[in-house]
Amino acid sequence: MGPERNLPDLSSARSRRVRISVDDSPLYDLLLVMWSVFGADDKAESHSVGKDWFDEFRKRLSPETLEVATRASRFGELWVALLPIVETAPDRSIDAALAWLEASDPVWLREALLSEKFCDVSPDIRAAAARGEDEAVAAVLAEANTMKMEETFCKSLESFLELPADEVIPPLVQALRRVRSEAFAEYEQEWAAAQSRDAATRPSMIDSAASTKDLIESITNGIAYDIPQGVRRIVFVPSVSLRPWTLITDHDDALLICYPVAEEHLVLDPEAPPSSLLAVYKALGDDKRMRLLRKLSEGPATLAELTEHMGMAKSTVFHHMAVLRAAGLVRVLFADGQVSTYGLRLDSIPDHASLLQQYLNPIPAQTGTQAQGATS
Repeated sequence: MGPERNLPDLSSARSRRVRISVDDSPLYDLLLVMWSVFGADDKAESHSVGKDWFDEFRKRLSPETLEVATRASRFGELWVALLPIVETAPDRSIDAALAWLEASDPVWLREALLSEKFCDVSPDIRAAAARGEDEAVAAVLAEANTMKMEETFCKSLESFLELPADEVIPPLVQALRRVRSEAFAEYEQEWAAAQSRDAATRPSMIDSAASTKDLIESITNGIAYDIPQGVRRIVFVPSVSLRPWTLITDHDDALLICYPVAEEHLVLDPEAPPSSLLAVYKALGDDKRMRLLRKLSEGPATLAELTEHMGMAKSTVFHHMAVLRAAGLVRVLFADGQVSTYGLRLDSIPDHASLLQQYLNPIPAQTGTQAQGATS
């Protein structure tokens, strides 16, 4: 975990200082992979690792492990809801964190998981539901229906709350250990090294940021996000499996932001072009995306407005906007935790032009007497 720093949050009426840190533990990617393979990640097929990667990952698992993991995943949001909870573990190495989780109070854990989705439900009702009290469970399920959660979510939540408290943690930890041993371990060391390399580049960005909002937009490459009231810590987590997506979740006073590891930290080739440069020219090499950028040059627009303008399916426009956002050409503005509008990031264009110039005209490395002569 990197050094901690403080930044002002300029989005609130009262100025506050927010502690910033970067956590490069591979534990988070283990949970994110579990979410994609067994949970409720509806974008898994569009991850950079590809659908085939997830299919092969699943094939590596024994029938016994598949059964255990499926049983542990009865609440589809479980794995991603665990992200900010395990961040509170004293040691986020996988072995230590799983041991900590195994020793945790199951009622506390279930209540913490419920608070991820039902922060508006009173703490007393959440606590009673976590203990399995019928009236409180019914109240939480009613809230899920009020929030118009999908039917599959409501059913998985009901199944999760029906479990006796002492049966909550063992299958969860067993599933993580088995999946890690049979499949995740093959990637763990390589991914951890890439995460560490990426994390090492972030302190300079933290130091140069004027505010928390500026920093979030810079590290996520275009997400404009006002942090919720009560947040006192922001933890940035570089992720390999989540690329090109960003996931933002909070728990108590902490905001956890899982952002995609830059491609250059995965492929160590000194002659490879910068990943951000490739992303830009990939984004620009499409007629429809160019038309979307032109529309945004007139001003911010919602997904519905862009869909109407293009005369295309909403899912198709959403995909194009994801490519543009990953390239840093589009700013995504959030309101009430949801994407509200898209805007153009004109300020990023000169940076990409400079990257291309640097790549085409690299500065030769100086060695021996040349280097000495240059400093004499």
